[in-house]
Amino acid sequence: MRILYLSRWFPFPADNGAKIRVYNLLRGLGHKHDIRLISFVTEPITDEHVHTMHAICNGVETVPYHSFQASSLKSRLGFFSSAPRSFTDTYSDEFAARVEQAGREEKFDLVIGSQWDTMPYMLNAKSLQHTPKLLEEVELSIYRKQIAMATTPAQKLRKRMMWDKWRHFMNQSLARVDGCTVVSRPEIEPILECRPGFAPIEVIPNGADIDYFTGDFGPPEPDSVVYTGAMTYHVNFEAMKWFLGEIWPRVVAQVPAAKLYMCGKTTGVPVHELPKYDNAVLGGYYPDIRPRIAQSTVSIVPELLGGGTRIKVLESMAIGTPVVSSISGANGLGLTNGHDVLIANEPGPFADAVVRVLKDAQLRQTLSHNGRATIEAKYDWRVIADQLNDFIDHVVKRR
Repeated sequence: MRILYLSRWFPFPADNGAKIRVYNLLRGLGHKHDIRLISFVTEPITDEHVHTMHAICNGVETVPYHSFQASSLKSRLGFFSSAPRSFTDTYSDEFAARVEQAGREEKFDLVIGSQWDTMPYMLNAKSLQHTPKLLEEVELSIYRKQIAMATTPAQKLRKRMMWDKWRHFMNQSLARVDGCTVVSRPEIEPILECRPGFAPIEVIPNGADIDYFTGDFGPPEPDSVVYTGAMTYHVNFEAMKWFLGEIWPRVVAQVPAAKLYMCGKTTGVPVHELPKYDNAVLGGYYPDIRPRIAQSTVSIVPELLGGGTRIKVLESMAIGTPVVSSISGANGLGLTNGHDVLIANEPGPFADAVVRVLKDAQLRQTLSHNGRATIEAKYDWRVIADQLNDFIDHVVKRR
């Protein structure tokens, strides 16, 4: 097939969860289909990065991404729009023109819009009006969760109004889409709340590159804890504020030699708001995160908000480092507490779970072995790409 793939994130280097997913799915699709990629870019890319994607895609085009500015005039005018404000403020005429032009230059068998950011461009292009459309990785549960997380009546009302706007917008948009994918079953419910009876929906999970995470990356450092997540994502930043403020002191009280490594981009992040400890290192971005994960005794995933599934969980399991996660962090992965990972959702139990892994060598070995086996059986990107290929065939034939 000839596929036009629209991406919110330029896939390479694959240094955050969204990029990792897009990069690995495109690798899988590229074996069977001719792909033309039009992607936003959020930071400078090199000729080498573009060349890497040309090895997968027949065509690669990029457009600068304008980040959402809540206080901008366009954003404020978005209050009067039927679409969520983020669409109004970040809309790119250049990206829309590139998509329209692509549809005029080539006849595509399918258009894939990765994440809802690309949906307006896919739906509004006149040249693609009669082309089947697939929305990849729809993630809406985070907006419903924000209602439950609101602490005041005013906040709840505002979040409820925001969700009502999303429901109306997605109901109209999904009516023009031929299918969509989600990363886990919990993400199906909010889609059906937006548009009852919508079909087909397919669970295409996140995964890990088994080959990439196999090897000798060095022995674990005793009593070491690692967190791998870009602080530029507000969910990760809030997770570490909670962990450092509520959990880390409890861990150190029981294991004084414990050391925490926080790995991920911090550009533009108010890191001064994070509690500071001599034994908690903010290491920033790692070009190759594998040695740091492999050399850590335990990997933590303390997210309390967010949707989808956490690639950081899967990658730690793939490399064999035991994981302690919150319920939200392990959500949708079908993991068994005490077998694949340890799961806790309150500061005391979470700290105790981290301490158990630091102190119990047998538990570490069990979690390491079981976690790796689960990745091999269910979350190899090659298997996942085959699932997406099968679903693509179904969507196109159904249309």
